[in-house]
Amino acid sequence: MKKNRQTNFELLRILCALMIIAGHVMMIHGSGEFGSFSSRTSLLLGPWCDCAVNSFVLLSGYFGIRTNAKKLWQMNDMVTFYSVILLGVACAWGGHILDVKRDFMLLFPVLTKRYWFITVYFALCLLAPALNAFVEKEDRALLKKTIWIGICLFVGVPTFGFLLNFNAVVEDAGYGIVSFCLLYLIGRYWRLEPTMSITMSMSRSVCLLTYIGCMLGCGLFQWGYSYLLGFPFTSFISYNTIFIFVGSLALFGFFSKLDIGSNRFINWLSSFCLCSYVIHLHPLTFPLVFSDLLHVPEMEGWTYIGAIFGLPIVVYAVCALLESVRRFCFRVLPFYK
Repeated sequence: MKKNRQTNFELLRILCALMIIAGHVMMIHGSGEFGSFSSRTSLLLGPWCDCAVNSFVLLSGYFGIRTNAKKLWQMNDMVTFYSVILLGVACAWGGHILDVKRDFMLLFPVLTKRYWFITVYFALCLLAPALNAFVEKEDRALLKKTIWIGICLFVGVPTFGFLLNFNAVVEDAGYGIVSFCLLYLIGRYWRLEPTMSITMSMSRSVCLLTYIGCMLGCGLFQWGYSYLLGFPFTSFISYNTIFIFVGSLALFGFFSKLDIGSNRFINWLSSFCLCSYVIHLHPLTFPLVFSDLLHVPEMEGWTYIGAIFGLPIVVYAVCALLESVRRFCFRVLPFYK
């Protein structure tokens, strides 16, 4: 199946990349003392950013992954390039002392899970042929039943597990291959059986209101539950809770109904989503840039709010510039063809 770049979905990719960066800004800032401005900000704004990863995987399922060794290798090249280059930057900066035994893993970032999303996504790409075969060859009723069983086991149970403090079936907070496979199957099901998907029967405004309701509900519930417990309760921003899961579906549904035509600039800009994640979240330079250079943990009040909304745009632009230079250099290398 030919994959035509649809600008509405490319815009969703960009939004998700920005939300991921914003979430990491809040992560490195920390929640601060319970009841403080920072704590309330994290509880209320955190959920809005946590639908991004699920939406990325839904997009992969919707368009389908056709495992391509060359493209996987190119992705590995990109990740390894920045992993090694930014290791050198961290050492030159003086914020890191080279340790061969420890830093050797940065030469193989995908295999050693230096970036959790990249590693799990690679695993999903390798499993995609089997998942595609199951979706395309098996009865649609069986597929639908499998999806609902997966939602109950890997979304419903964890939600109550976080609330009542008991162990879930898979304790990875939605960061593992099980959740990725479930989201991928949902995305494929929506593409192959659009009339059977829940969001197809919902208008664009209802999808948007559902997303907003889930995010507000998650933030307010965490805020209220935190006061009852006497300490910050942030477990509901895990990727496999009802709030984040349904919010991701609603956000995806909204953009699937968004008709903005074709925009070459947005389509081009979305090609930098993955590299923006890899560059800004390098395990060595991330704290140096966001803590030592930008002093994000020291921000308070509206300065902190401004950083949450403004820094992602700046970071994405810088990452896009760096990746453009890298792509140009790799294109002119005679041995990299």
